[in-house]
Amino acid sequence: NLSRMLGDADRAERYIGVALAVLADLRDTPWAERAASQVLWNRAGMVKDQGDLPEAKRQLLALIARQRAIAEASGSEESYACWPLVTLGAIEHCEGFLSVALEHYRASLDHAWRVGDSACSICALARIAGMAACAGRWQEAAGLFGAAEAHSDKAGYPFADTWNVTRTFGLPQGPTPLALRLAHLPISPPPPPPTLIPPPPTPPRNTSRP
Repeated sequence: NLSRMLGDADRAERYIGVALAVLADLRDTPWAERAASQVLWNRAGMVKDQGDLPEAKRQLLALIARQRAIAEASGSEESYACWPLVTLGAIEHCEGFLSVALEHYRASLDHAWRVGDSACSICALARIAGMAACAGRWQEAAGLFGAAEAHSDKAGYPFADTWNVTRTFGLPQGPTPLALRLAHLPISPPPPPPTLIPPPPTPPRNTSRP
């Protein structure tokens, strides 16, 4: 993954090949199949970053089917199965298939919420919020961005990173998060979000006085 982040795709692919070969030899161990899924997700992400969206989509669909088969056979979901879903949603989002992208984002959020993956929950929630903003659903977007930011603060993740990635998909406003730009809107109580998702838990208020 480090080689991929550094832009050395050839080296990253060599590491991926070695990792998959080792994991294939360990396939009788209970964790090897799940570890291989993580490696395959990295490979699909690298293909996506190189711009080959059709091939990345093909790999992700195969991986999602593989993870579902593992879950059915073992009776236990893979914790990181939410990430291929959000990556597939990102590809559909880039290609303009918004309803399909939303379906994948919702599935990713649902899975991430069940298994307690805060990072993926925040990512998927922010992507859904961005889609709501682009559709002109300002109040819903503000509420969803606010929920993602609050969840980021509680989990200890910098929301600025999530915000910067979300902006690359296109937002109708400038660099200040919509959750802040739209704070003047009457969003209490907020209207129902565009998806049936559980809201993140409300972070505890700081009741200490200076």
